[in-house]
Amino acid sequence: MKLSPNGRALIQGFEGLSLKAYRDADGYSIGYGHFIGKDPSLASRTITASEAEALFDQDLVKFDAVVSLETPNALAHEHDAMVSLAYNIGTAGFSTSTVARKMQLGDRQGAADAFLLWNKSTGPDGVRRENPVLVKRRAKERDVFLNGYTQPGHFPTPPQQSTDSSWPVHLASTSSPLRTASLISVAAVAAAWLLHRFIH
Repeated sequence: MKLSPNGRALIQGFEGLSLKAYRDADGYSIGYGHFIGKDPSLASRTITASEAEALFDQDLVKFDAVVSLETPNALAHEHDAMVSLAYNIGTAGFSTSTVARKMQLGDRQGAADAFLLWNKSTGPDGVRRENPVLVKRRAKERDVFLNGYTQPGHFPTPPQQSTDSSWPVHLASTSSPLRTASLISVAAVAAAWLLHRFIH
């Protein structure tokens, strides 16, 4: 599976675009968070917008691949959210994350909640603490993972052809009092019509 256009916009919105190299925790990055190295001479590097897009595409290959490998049963919006997470925490971080492990076990709610664990960063003083920017990013990724881009508050309905038994039972079930009543009504009307035809 590959990142959707919505997923692409999601990650680029989080990362922001810088056509000039900037310093981050590991060294220097450019474009949409593309790491270029630790050499201080890289601080003066610049690129064009089209080069930034090309670097982004280049980086996405490995993140799409690791998420597809670790969570092959993900729906498209779940894949988008997990690629966004992986883009931020790295392929090794994602592969060993609780998000990936919970998805492999079929625990989608647990996987969603595990996004929120990745909300800390190391400050200039060397101390790891909660980062407000990461708190907001994780909350948005979790929302996309659970709800897609259009249905806040609900799990998206699995595709009709899906036989994935890992979906919660109450979502996979097609029975409800309203549905049962509707079926009974339809059956009663059909029986009455058949009886009418038989008599007349």
